Amino acid sequence: MATTATRWLPRIIFALALFGVLVVTHLWLQKEADFAYGCTGVEAITEVDVTAGPEGEAGCAQVTNSAYADFLGVSNIVWGLLFYLGLAGLRLAYAATNNDQLRQASFAFVGAGFLYTLYLVYLQVSVIGAFCVLCMTSAFTVTLLLVLHVMEHRRRQDTPPPRRAAKPVLRPFFAIAAVAAVLLVADVVMAGQRDGAEDSATAQIADNPAFAPTAGDTPAAPPTPTVQVDDPAAECTYDPAFAPIADLSPFTDGPYRGNADAPVSVIEFFDPNCPHCKDLHEAMREVIAASGDKARFYYVPFPLRENSFGQVAALYLSQEQGKFWDLVEVLFERQDNSWGMSFEEVLSSAEEAGMNPDALRARLEDDQGMQPLLATILADRAVAEEAIANAQGGVSVPKLAINNRIVSATYASYSPDCLTYFIDEAYSAAQ
Repeated sequence: MATTATRWLPRIIFALALFGVLVVTHLWLQKEADFAYGCTGVEAITEVDVTAGPEGEAGCAQVTNSAYADFLGVSNIVWGLLFYLGLAGLRLAYAATNNDQLRQASFAFVGAGFLYTLYLVYLQVSVIGAFCVLCMTSAFTVTLLLVLHVMEHRRRQDTPPPRRAAKPVLRPFFAIAAVAAVLLVADVVMAGQRDGAEDSATAQIADNPAFAPTAGDTPAAPPTPTVQVDDPAAECTYDPAFAPIADLSPFTDGPYRGNADAPVSVIEFFDPNCPHCKDLHEAMREVIAASGDKARFYYVPFPLRENSFGQVAALYLSQEQGKFWDLVEVLFERQDNSWGMSFEEVLSSAEEAGMNPDALRARLEDDQGMQPLLATILADRAVAEEAIANAQGGVSVPKLAINNRIVSATYASYSPDCLTYFIDEAYSAAQ
């Protein structure tokens, strides 16, 4: 008679295969959203950068957009989905027929998947230089599947289970599949609702024009990497996934730093609560100091989430008092683990930047007067979104454009060395 472990192992393996389907599907959904809500999609962990080298990219977005994201012209996400679905199909067929050749095929299938998984982990560790949380979750799942297959193989050799009727054997598998299907549909629906919530931001902000409640905990900004670029021509790249921006004029009519007559325009799209935007801002200080005579540097506030609208409104109003750059500095300096600021925190930040906090309070508390400003912010965001959206329509920040070309979002390309290289190259081309 088959032991309890022998009976349960096939079900556990089947459940893990469907769990892999859920992980890969969730990764696909987050990639479609350009990881605007972090790698996991719950505004929590955005990256696990354990051993990332200075030349590496960081996070799920960089890993899934790297040169190694495809195999034979097909996304590794698609390969992963096919792997888990194929394995689930083999396990279901084995449960229905008890044909040992199907079990052996499943074992071999997982072994091949494990070898490819090792290759993908090697790429993250040694080539890309960063870890994708969901990718590593999938790698752990494949490893566990291999261990369970080894256990099953050994038990099968010791105590071959008798042939049983298909209906009783398949019932628990169908139950597992039903649970997985419910979770899968829920994930897709939640992703769709999140997109809808972004589209309804105008109505939500109109109800509370100054500030939305602050979000839950988000990770602290990772340290700005120190990158030494040895070969700028090879390491400094523009992002081929983005078409050149057709019209820069909507982004070059605001405050700027640098030389008014310079032929190069550098445009940074940022959210004041975005940790990576803060990293880029710190790098840009050095670049502006070094290349201020060759370029004009524009910062374009882009409220990625509703919680940022209050700070962005303050940034717009700061231009009237000539304090835009001062407020940018203060907002980044005060950035913490919460995505957003309270009403009083923004007023305090404005006062630190040299603005009149009483005048700002009066403007922000004037519901009727704020409506035109909020409409302007939303209209500007729509124009910026069209310029920096990826091929699937997803938007993330920071984004940096030099003249009309989008810079690759990598540690190397966002380093002072590469940014200076880009500006020198554009400046020389304009002479």
